[in-house]
Amino acid sequence: MVCCITILFYLVYFDDEEIHRKNCRFKMTISHNLDPSLFNSSTTAEKVMRDVDLTNKVALVTGGNTGIGESTVEALYSHHAHVIIASRNVEKSEQVAKEIESRHPNSKGKCTCLSLDLLSFTTVKSFVQELKDNNLLALDLVIFNAGLFSNSFIKTEDGYERTIAANHLGHFLLLMELLPHLKARADQLPKDEKVRIVIVSSGAHKIVKNKQQVIDSFRDEKKFSYFGNYGISKFLNLMTAVVLAKKLKQSNIDNIIVNSIHPGWIATDLARDWNSALVGFINFLGSAFRKTPSQGASTTLTCAVAPELHNVSGGYFEDCQEKSLTGYTKTASICGDFEEFWNLSEKYTNTKYPF
Repeated sequence: MVCCITILFYLVYFDDEEIHRKNCRFKMTISHNLDPSLFNSSTTAEKVMRDVDLTNKVALVTGGNTGIGESTVEALYSHHAHVIIASRNVEKSEQVAKEIESRHPNSKGKCTCLSLDLLSFTTVKSFVQELKDNNLLALDLVIFNAGLFSNSFIKTEDGYERTIAANHLGHFLLLMELLPHLKARADQLPKDEKVRIVIVSSGAHKIVKNKQQVIDSFRDEKKFSYFGNYGISKFLNLMTAVVLAKKLKQSNIDNIIVNSIHPGWIATDLARDWNSALVGFINFLGSAFRKTPSQGASTTLTCAVAPELHNVSGGYFEDCQEKSLTGYTKTASICGDFEEFWNLSEKYTNTKYPF
């Protein structure tokens, strides 16, 4: 167990660039300029949101009732956004919303709490219908933040491994269901505004070393690994942002942008299924790297509101700065594997890119 944790730390915090260098001739160009003295590993949500006014903007945050999701919701609400908190535990969301509202009595924002179970394709579709029934589909900002780190192999009602289902497939289906409505909203905005999508990935995506590892993760119990499947789910989150950005560009849609992020190591209830003593040990091991939830939310919020990123799509961000892809992730992004994983996700969720 300790060995597995050590390996995970290595993958998250150290690059594996040399492993696949010979397979790629790709170099990511960073075309924007985020001041590293302002945007870095210690940047807080409050710092990112300074001078931001989100009046009349509607944001959807999955998993917004705990950890960095809660900090993200609070930052958006305190700057006057209408925030939809989507989670399995609506009662908890409502309590969190009340606490946030009480801390920001001068906000003109609003919190709406809705039920969303990403482990069930049926309930994902029901959630979108509820948004429609409540006239809440005109979204300016979508943040896929919810996550799960399962310690055992369990299949969902749709037949997929639980961590992959919650972290990737449920969000992927939700994205496909929302895209036509996001396009409709984007077409209503002034030319200097865009709909933004932010997908919370993780440095743990570096655990993926080859195509078969990803393909096996959806259903194969024999290949299941709790660290492995979590890392694969985060790899697929990153893939979704990269491929969607390409597809939007090919469709001549320039008023929607999408980026993925690594929030850093934060003590949250992500591993809620685990033994509490083990979780405590893991958090102790990661204490040298650990951020506060506000610091963890800062990269999400940078991608959500920073004007410098107005024309940046398909990027991967860490510590509020865009990072080049490395290792197999880089290889997969340019050699067709990402597109293969996208097609597999469409097949498993019975959806299609709508444009």
